[in-house]
Amino acid sequence: MGLEPTQRAELARTKHQQALELMDKQQLDGALRLLGEALAQEETCERWNDWAVAQFTRSQFSEAEHGFRYALELDAGNLEVAGNLGVLLVECEREYEAIPFLASAASSENAAASSRSTAEVLATISRDTVANWRAEFEKRVRETPAPLDEIPRWPLAKHAMRLAQLGEFESALEMVRYNRHFQPAETELIRMEASLLAVVAEKTARSRRGHGTTAV
Repeated sequence: MGLEPTQRAELARTKHQQALELMDKQQLDGALRLLGEALAQEETCERWNDWAVAQFTRSQFSEAEHGFRYALELDAGNLEVAGNLGVLLVECEREYEAIPFLASAASSENAAASSRSTAEVLATISRDTVANWRAEFEKRVRETPAPLDEIPRWPLAKHAMRLAQLGEFESALEMVRYNRHFQPAETELIRMEASLLAVVAEKTARSRRGHGTTAV
């Protein structure tokens, strides 16, 4: 006979608390087991966040990212989780993706001052990092495109760069995103995607302003 909902909730709370005690002792394997059992009984934003923090501590970055994102699905306004995800993305050298999460965490009035300060500093550093990526990307775009027969078939980064050099930024972005599906942690692709997203966004904004002016 199954447990009643109130019994499941109480059991989940107990296991969650026990897991936190193990995390304080750096007994992460046991903590993750208990958190998994607690989540099986009752999913909450806080539990997914704590599960993800434990995974992050073990350098299991992919699992940690999934956990933080599950937590945000349950509570999109939880800025503590947003900050944690932002820190994780910075650790994975995905600063462009981290910026909105860190900016949200830095704006939280309920978070501790130290947490807001950390998020704000990381957001600033991330913006500077992405700006450097963009400058390097634009430098490469100005180079003469390599002959097509000199570009290897895989990975697609060099093909994407050639498209960008020819001014086909949307196609280049599509190719980079396709390649990242198979190599999500590839640094060159991460930086190129961030740069192309910025270029395409600016191009779209200029086009809209141009249409607006014409309409007037």
